[in-house]
Parts: sequence; C-alpha cells; structure tokens
Amino acid sequence: MGGPPVTAPPVPTARDIEVWSIPLRQPPRTVDRLRAVLDPHEARRARGDPRYAVAHAATRQILAARLGRPAHTLRRTLGPNGKPRLTGAGARLRWNLSTGDGWALLAVLNPDTGPSGTDVGVDVQRTAPEAAALRLSRRYYPEAEAEQIRRAQGRAGAAGAAYTWMWACKEAYVKAFGSRLTQGLRTCAPPPGSAGLMRGPLGECWIAACPADGTDYRAAVALTGPVPPQPLPRLWAPDAI
Repeated sequence: MGGPPVTAPPVPTARDIEVWSIPLRQPPRTVDRLRAVLDPHEARRARGDPRYAVAHAATRQILAARLGRPAHTLRRTLGPNGKPRLTGAGARLRWNLSTGDGWALLAVLNPDTGPSGTDVGVDVQRTAPEAAALRLSRRYYPEAEAEQIRRAQGRAGAAGAAYTWMWACKEAYVKAFGSRLTQGLRTCAPPPGSAGLMRGPLGECWIAACPADGTDYRAAVALTGPVPPQPLPRLWAPDAI
C-alpha cells in the first residue's frame, strides 16, 4: 500500500561569515603606526614581531568598524584555552584570527543574523611538502585519512594539499569550540571544495573552504550550530578602515 511521499530533508541555509585577508608584510612606517592601537599585552607580544603587530591591529580596526568605536578602545579577555573575546559592547561579536607566513585570516560572524550560541573558527596553513604530509598523517590522523594521503603521493603536490586541507579543518574545528588541537586531530575532515560536517568529541561543526591568498596555502572556516558557513571574502588594507 502507498504511504506518504518520502522527501529529502531540507538543505540548511548558509550563514554569511566575513573572511578578511590581511597582508602581513607592511612597510616599517605602517607597522609603527598600527602599533598605536594595540593594548599593552598585544604591544609586548608585538615587540620584534611586525607580523603580529599588523595582524592584531588589523583585527582591531575591522572589529571596531563593526562596533562604531575607535580601535584602541576595544578590550579583550581570553577563554580557558586562550581564545580571545571582546568585553563590553562587543561581547556578543564572534570572531577568530589565524596567522600564516605572509597572510592572516580574520573570520567575523554577525550574532544578529542567526541562532544564538554559534561560534566561528578559522585557520590558514602553508601547504606541507609531500614527505612531511605522509609522515605526519601516519602519526596524527585517522587511518582512513592517512591512507587517502598515501594514495595521493606523487601526483603534483596532491598529498601535501590533502594533508594541509585536513589540518586547517581540524584547527578551525577546535578553534570554533575554543578548545585544543589534540581534541580534533582524530576527527575526520570533509572533502575539500564544499561545506561539510565534522563530527568529533566537541560536537558537530560545519566546515567550508575559504579563499587563501596564493596557491601555497589552504584555509578553512568552521561554524558551530545548525547551518553551514558561507564565506564572504574581504581584503584589509591599512588605510581602508
């Protein structure tokens, strides 16, 4: 006998996340100007490290523009595993920063455009050489992922690209939950190129690829909650905000 028609579950609507590319190599005069917006803790960390100064000053500029406040007035606090949050008027803003060799990525989530309780993580990695990808995947990754990387060896950097994509996903996953990388290493990443779920000890988290400047990088953004992320690429410039 016939029953009611079986319908596929609806595809969740993606949630927009701004992903800002921040070029870290800036002239010394620009770096000195950017240092002025850092708080005392950031300023100490930035001594002798212009990339840190640029990444964190740019983060302040971008978040301050969202809040309509001067960048130097933002105040931060750190979670149990070091994930920063703004305090005061910016406490509901969800964001995450990842710093690579020449670029940083900042993911910013508008808390007013979706369900409460969601959070964001982002990671950017330089593509690993094949030998390192094979060795490290055998040591740290689930067997299925290590085998996938082994099968890709010898194919024009495919093993390194696969390994690095998985690593970026695992980093973004744990950063979204404000946890440590050890809790994500054994969690399988989705295939590159489309949004997918990561299911691990911290819970479920949507992952999507996001633009990484240059072919030597792989980047992923993670979003906790019921909908996948839709990365919106943005480019930061020192005088643009």
